[in-house]
Parts: sequence; C-alpha cells; structure tokens
Amino acid sequence: MTHVYTVTFHPPQDCSWLASARHHDRRVALAEMAIDSVSGDDRALLALPAGFLRACNEEARDRLAEGMLQLSRRAQVALLFGIDVADEGRWAPLAGADASFAYACDSGRRVLWPATQLKPSPKRLPQKPREERCVELAGSRVGVLVSSEAFSTPLRLQFHGAPPEVIVVLAHTPPSDRWSGAVDSWQCIAPTFVVAPTAPNSARHAPAWILAAPRKWEVDRIAETVDMTIRRYRKDCPVCDLTRAQEAAEPG
Repeated sequence: MTHVYTVTFHPPQDCSWLASARHHDRRVALAEMAIDSVSGDDRALLALPAGFLRACNEEARDRLAEGMLQLSRRAQVALLFGIDVADEGRWAPLAGADASFAYACDSGRRVLWPATQLKPSPKRLPQKPREERCVELAGSRVGVLVSSEAFSTPLRLQFHGAPPEVIVVLAHTPPSDRWSGAVDSWQCIAPTFVVAPTAPNSARHAPAWILAAPRKWEVDRIAETVDMTIRRYRKDCPVCDLTRAQEAAEPG
C-alpha cells in the first residue's frame, strides 16, 4: 500500500513569504526539501497544499510544473501539487487566483497534467471535470480533489462508481469545521487526506480531524521545521497488521 506523505506549511503572521512573488524561490526550495526527505521510500506519494506554488501566467506555470517533474524524477517519488495562476498584482493571501490547477507525476512520469479546479457555477449547475480524477500513483489508485471540490456532488458520484484506494484533497486554506461532514462523506468511499497550510497565529495547530489517520492507518510526524511539518500515513504497520489478523480470525 502507498505511503501518503502530507506537507503542512506554516506561514508567518504577515503571510508575506507565501503571498509575494519575490518569495517564489523560497517556496520551491521548501518543496524540494520535502521531496528529498521522502526519496528513500519507493512507495511514497508526497502531497503539497493547493496554491502553495504560484505563477503569473500559463507559460510560467508550465515551467514551474516541469521543475517539479524533474524533482520527482530525481527523487523517484510520486508527487501531488497545485499551482495557482494570478496576475503579479494579486498576490495577497486571500485574494484568490484566476485559475487553480492540480498536477500529479510519478518518478518523472506525467500522470495528471494538469487538472483544472472546478469553479462554482453562477447557475449552481453541477459541473464535471474534464480530466479523469482517479489516477495511478505509487502503486495505488488515487482520487484527486482541489479545495472546494470537496463539496462536489458529481465528483463524489464519480468516485462512488469506481472507488479509488485513497483520496487526497489539496486545500488552499485551513479547512473550517464545516468541511468535516464533507470529508466524512469521502472517507466512506476511501481513506481521505486533507493537505492544507496552517492559519497564521495558529501556532501550527490544525483541527484534530484533519490530521487524524483514517481507520486502520497510522500516522507519524517524520520532519518539522519552522516552515513546515511532514507527516507519513501508512497502513502496513505492526498495529494495522495485528488488527487485520484479529479481524481475519473472527468468526463470520
């Protein structure tokens, strides 16, 4: 079973490091550090929050994505990451983006390249993605969601019809408590992981339900710096193996 690594970034109070285009290289360096930290695991799927990487236009977005692809090839790991496209004058943390894209690659192989985030319809009509959102990464079938897509009925129905083995939600901002019900509904389909930054002034705390491991999974905090925390979620652990053995021994 794939090991899911989530990267939680900790923006400082003024959020300038995340908001300013001048800090582009800093964000890429942090992503590279996270990727290198899991490079020895041949079943690693590393997921970064949506919008952590940003570009001023589609050409710059494509160059940034290619750089991430090369990091995936060098480290021989599967990556899930998001890139927002917005004019350089709109880098405020909560200003939003013109468009948000999700990418998936595996050991330098393009897998989801890219997926465009579904935006709410003015007429509130249900939307379907143009791309297949269940993809093969690190040996597992992975369902990919971006931010508010966690509330998408068409995607939920699509995943019900052909359930992935795990679901990863790349979020732009720390999910509020109203997300908990939506995430529970995805957990009924497959183990679900929400990847998001922490809020400024949060002292790196996030709601417990976001960080908790799905049933029969274990979570370890494998690295932490002032800028980020990396957690590993795995199912092939001694506790999980014991649980499976006990369940298999139960009558019926």
